[in-house]
Amino acid sequence: INETAKENNINLYVGNTVCTDCFDIYMTDVNQFLDRIPENFSPISAEMEAFALFYTAKLLNKKASCIMSVVDSKYIDKVATPEERQTGLNNMIKLALDSSLKM
Repeated sequence: INETAKENNINLYVGNTVCTDCFDIYMTDVNQFLDRIPENFSPISAEMEAFALFYTAKLLNKKASCIMSVVDSKYIDKVATPEERQTGLNNMIKLALDSSLKM
């Protein structure tokens, strides 16, 4: 994925992500959850699905990766414009498809 991003001149940020189902009716205060994350973990985003992907891969002794197009986050000050969201999604799809062809 890193190699494919370089070849296609796609900016790629690699880092930790926090997995939380913040829309879950049982989570009444997402900040209370986020405050429990160790400071040295330094997440760059939050998401809700990748944990299942990585957990399943671990159970099956397989490799897995997650490509995300982050449009807003508690961890960044900038919020993506509609144009940036579209470009980011297109880049993410191209990166995933082109990377999969090299496997």
